[in-house]
Order: sequence, then structure tokens, then C-alpha cells
Amino acid sequence: VRFSFFLAGIIALVILGSYYVFTANHREPSNKEKKNELRGRIITQIIERRDSKLRKSPASWCAFRWVVQSYQDDKNTPFDDFHNMNQNEKQRILQKYALAHIFFSSTQFEDETPEPSKAIKDNHCNDKVSWINKEWTENTNWMDHDIHECKWFGVTCQNNNNTVTELNLTNNDLSGTLPDFIFYILPKLLTLDLSHNHIEGPVPYMSTKPYNKKKYQQKFEQNEEENWKMLHLDLSHNKLNSTIPIQIGQLTLMEELYLQNNELTGSMPSEIGSLQNLRILDLSNNNL
Repeated sequence: VRFSFFLAGIIALVILGSYYVFTANHREPSNKEKKNELRGRIITQIIERRDSKLRKSPASWCAFRWVVQSYQDDKNTPFDDFHNMNQNEKQRILQKYALAHIFFSSTQFEDETPEPSKAIKDNHCNDKVSWINKEWTENTNWMDHDIHECKWFGVTCQNNNNTVTELNLTNNDLSGTLPDFIFYILPKLLTLDLSHNHIEGPVPYMSTKPYNKKKYQQKFEQNEEENWKMLHLDLSHNKLNSTIPIQIGQLTLMEELYLQNNELTGSMPSEIGSLQNLRILDLSNNNL
């Protein structure tokens, strides 16, 4: 009889424990959790319209994760409806993602497979922040959620709307590759200087428009300026090893272009002739 009571007690404890586990895993999300989930979906919508490879590489995953975290529980950013967001709010999300992607792309991940296997782990992304900060010569304020990206080292913005207009990380021990979308996510960029680093891979796609412009993007982009206003581009003294993109002809206002001392191949595209404002062009010491 005692054994029966003991066994019944054990069974009751197991059932009660299972109930608590079940209710803990199936509890109704709090309003705070619902709002954070909604913001995550909105951020996904905005970035996917510019980066079709979102979350398909370790650097992209970590950059996306960082942006989402930066808006979690942020009472000063009341965007809960994608359609009611103004263009400046959308552009702020995009420029945060672009800068974060450049940061995470500036080193080689241990796992460079197409799927972000290790990068989906929070500690993997956190480890990269710590590692890259040690690699860069200067990294003041980078990746700090509490400091506006316009106050990060090397970043300059317009005073009226906090839009990034200059990125200067010359001679800063950057490595890795540059994301393809950097120019059409940062369409107001006037100066980009990443010279004297260790950047590899292709020259980024030089356009303010994505590769494939789908119908659902048109409304999102209808208020954006068509012409790229960049005046100064310096990617010299790196290890870039592609051809020069023909889209270079879209840099119609470009005044200075430095691509010397890389490993560029092919021929100089005729589209360079469209750059009527170009005063300085240096393609020396390549394999052209």
C-alpha cells in the first residue's frame, strides 16, 4: 500500500512537471514580446527590398541581428506599421544595416558556407564584434547600440537628417570583402575612402538600384533620387581582384576615382567616358 501511494505521488509529480513545462512553452507572448516580434518583421521587410541575400551569409545574419537588437524595447522609435513609416525612418534602418554589414564583412568568418550555420548562434556574432574591434586600428563607438551611427569613427552625416554622406576608414586594417549593395543602400554617400586596407574580392556593384528591380519595390523607391551623387571614391591599395563594373558610368558627378594598387583585371570600360566631371582617375598598378 505504501509503495502504491509512493508510486502515485511520483506519477503526480511527473504530470505536474509536464504541465508546467507545457504551459511555459505555450504561454501567451507578452505585449512587449509581440511588439519586438512585429518590429523584427518590419525590419526584415525593409532590408529584403534592398538585399536579396539577407541572412544568407554569416556577415548578413549578424548585421541583421544587430539591427533588430538595436530597436528592441526602444520606446523612442514608435514604428509599428511599415506602411506608415516615412522615408527617413526606413533609410535609417538601411544605413544601420549597411554599416553593420561592412563591419561584419571586414574579417573572415570561420564558417563561410552559404547558410549561416555558426552565425545563427548569438555568441558567434558577439565573438565577431570583440574580434573585429581588436583587428581594427580605430573603432570608436562602432556597434554601440546607445550611440548614433553618425558618431561612429569615420562616419559623417548630414546635420539635418542624420543621413550618412561620408565613410572614411582608410588605413584601418580592414580585411574581408565589401557587400554588393553598399552603394544602393547608401545613396546619399558622397565620399567613400577604404584605401590602404586588406580588402579582397570584387569591386562592389556601382549603382543606386538593385540588380533586379521588382514591382513591389517601385512604391518603396519612388521618392528616391535616381542619380548617384558620389564625388570621391578611393578603394586603392587593397586586394580587389575583379573587373571594373560597367555601372561605373552611373557615377555621373564623380570627381575623383582611385583604384590603383589592386589586382583588377580586364579592360577599362568605355562607360568611364561618361564621367564628365572626373578630374582625377588612377588605375595604375593593376592587371588591366
